[in-house]
Amino acid sequence: MISPNEVDNASQNALPGDSSGGIEQKQNPIIDLLVVAIIYVLFAQLASVVLEKFSLISYGWVRGTVEATLDLLAIILLNSKYPLDLQKYDKQLVLRFALIGITLCFIRYVPFFLSLIANPRITADYSKYLNLSGFHLIWSLILMVIVGPLTEEVIFRGFIYRLIQQQTSIITAAIISSLLFAAVHGIQTGWIMNHFLLGLFCCYVYSKSNSIWSSVLTHIGNNAIWYLCTRLLVHKF
Repeated sequence: MISPNEVDNASQNALPGDSSGGIEQKQNPIIDLLVVAIIYVLFAQLASVVLEKFSLISYGWVRGTVEATLDLLAIILLNSKYPLDLQKYDKQLVLRFALIGITLCFIRYVPFFLSLIANPRITADYSKYLNLSGFHLIWSLILMVIVGPLTEEVIFRGFIYRLIQQQTSIITAAIISSLLFAAVHGIQTGWIMNHFLLGLFCCYVYSKSNSIWSSVLTHIGNNAIWYLCTRLLVHKF
């Protein structure tokens, strides 16, 4: 017979967004995360070599498609053992904190947007990412504004942040997951600090709303702001 104290303890061990009643203590999610990370890095490096060999590395939509596929692979591997509940959420709470997260993202971009206006060299550097058209443009926008934010948030906040938090604390989990998020993206773009801040913003709204959807919307808003404002400033619409 289960005592009331045991029920309370089980409830306290449950993770945000996880309706499974918490992860069994005998499991070690950190090891699983490392395994998935190694697989992800190995596949990413292999994909980069193949794309570069066929001179496709410069096409962002091709690389984005490969990365989205790898993200889905990582999600399948992690979700098979640590299922994430995407159905239970408070709409008002999600929208409230998503709006807060998007606002923080916009404020973070202000210095960059000012530099685009003041420094023509930076404008020229970024214009090459904004000259796509037709299918390449549509698919790139889908990857950047919808698919990318969704898969990355499930991985970095839904799994990495959530599982590390169970073993440590909210602050430690936020810092570690945000550093990993910044490292993965910073290698490609050089924006390590900006991605670290985005990771922290997404961890904050996720923990406050208790739903991955708030961080997904924050990430979508972040990418949409970057694209729309940068295109506006570069092409002078």
